[in-house]
Amino acid sequence: MKKFSSFRFLIFAVISYFAISTSAIAQTSTISSAAQINIGGFEKGKTQQILSQFQIVQAVSTVTLSSIAVVMGGTYQTGDIATNGFKLYGGTTNDINIATLLKSVSTASGTGETITFGSMTYSLTVATHFFWITVDVNSSATTGRTINAGSIANTAFAISAGTKSGSVPLGGTCTIILVNAPFTPGNLVALVAANNGSSNTTGTIIEVNTSSAAQTPTIIRNVGAVTGSTAARIGGSSTATGYLSNSNDGTLVAFDLALGTTSAAAAANTITGRGAITYNNIGTASSFGSTPTYTGTSAQTPRSATTINNTNYFFGESNGLFTNGASAATVSGSFRAIKAFGGVAYGCVSSITNALGTFSSPTATTFSVLPGFGSVTTAPLDFYFLSSGSNGTTYDVCYLTTALGISKYSLVSGTWTANGTYAYGAAFGIAASWNGSGSYLYITSGTGATSANLIVRITDAAGYNTSINVTPANNVTLYTAPTGANIKGIAFSPLRGPISTGGVTVLSGFTYTEGSGPSAEQSFTVSGTNLSNNIVITPPASGNYQISTGTAGTFVPTNPITLTQSGGNVSATTIYVRLKSA
Repeated sequence: MKKFSSFRFLIFAVISYFAISTSAIAQTSTISSAAQINIGGFEKGKTQQILSQFQIVQAVSTVTLSSIAVVMGGTYQTGDIATNGFKLYGGTTNDINIATLLKSVSTASGTGETITFGSMTYSLTVATHFFWITVDVNSSATTGRTINAGSIANTAFAISAGTKSGSVPLGGTCTIILVNAPFTPGNLVALVAANNGSSNTTGTIIEVNTSSAAQTPTIIRNVGAVTGSTAARIGGSSTATGYLSNSNDGTLVAFDLALGTTSAAAAANTITGRGAITYNNIGTASSFGSTPTYTGTSAQTPRSATTINNTNYFFGESNGLFTNGASAATVSGSFRAIKAFGGVAYGCVSSITNALGTFSSPTATTFSVLPGFGSVTTAPLDFYFLSSGSNGTTYDVCYLTTALGISKYSLVSGTWTANGTYAYGAAFGIAASWNGSGSYLYITSGTGATSANLIVRITDAAGYNTSINVTPANNVTLYTAPTGANIKGIAFSPLRGPISTGGVTVLSGFTYTEGSGPSAEQSFTVSGTNLSNNIVITPPASGNYQISTGTAGTFVPTNPITLTQSGGNVSATTIYVRLKSA
């Protein structure tokens, strides 16, 4: 009996030990943000625009999230935000498109107010949970006002049990924009990565003018979605991504990104579906169904894209040069910027030797180094060609950006000759214009992954084949990126596209016998691309002619004829003309 009693006691003691140990383990809720929103444009009349994104990693056991409070900043007023316009989404998949709407809250007093997403019963299971705070902007909102979500301490999260740690950093200031506003030819556009510390982040296109200091961008375009099939991702922490280039005719601005992914954790260079995103003059981005695409190499970085004919594209990567639909590089090399000038595709390479050269078109099967650029002392990061006029229309001046500054070259008797270096410090992207006697150089400062970097206008007072001559006091800082964001490439705003009349410039020979008018009809065709306005056609002011889009029995005299553009395009339309009856 004593032996049996001792055995019962031992079992009881073991059970009690485990009960005590389990109750001593506390739940933990770790709050963080892997890729906070740092800059962007909020479109008027659009819903579900992301203000802040973060995650909670829940450990040990399930708890309930009942409330989150966040202070909103900026300059917005109550009329800018739709009813129940602040929303909180959440879920265990990092994709806002399939997340659950947890709470909607209306603005009460405008900027500076505390928005509380309360009375929730969200179950924080043992998993990683993803959250988004979004805003619905009224179509009547005032353009130029701003909105941002403040930092959120863990004390602002009401969680039913356990220990909270971490916080959500401050979201960047986003500007209310008019989405259909066209770019202004002659201005500058730049690609801004939302997070310079992330290997996978989103981007924004901004526009600034070429002369004013300390600007607020006049136009902002969000590049793709944050997640989902229309996502466009960039390596913000990479020092060789996000180059911008204009198409050969200047009507497009293009860049090379990873496309269509829900992953915000993996590095962008592991996403092999890639392609060119382009914008035309009216600010319309190429649709993801029509974007020129290719299959890149995992762990190699998409860097730049350009086109000579707006159809066939050249894509520069860290392991080679790709073209439309390719799954392997046609030319090997660590290519950085790829640009088009005068019907020729150029690229700079930093593998084996630092060089600048041309690609054969359109298949890009060879890379020919330009005379004088076979072994540049410091690796070129970007470049820009200009025509000084000293040799007709020939591009005879070139500027290179490097980690040390800006180097100048001139084409002398067929060979590119060094004209010195301006020791600005690290300069990444570059665009340039000839000012009659020298050049204006527009650069993005830093290494390509520098937070809060600059767009700077630098004046080279020297002309063709003369040593670069810069007075630092004349440098103008046009724009400074927000903290945490970084400006990548730079280019000129896309030009307005051409209007075609099918090559016909003169119609003549309109006659009829008196009393039997009108005359027989003649016709021409009209089409347009990259338009910022509709095409308006009027007959001659003499009043003797009539025009119509119909012919014969459907000819209805119309003055004026308006051909409405859609997405910047007007398809080929026949216009009929006749001499009217007397």
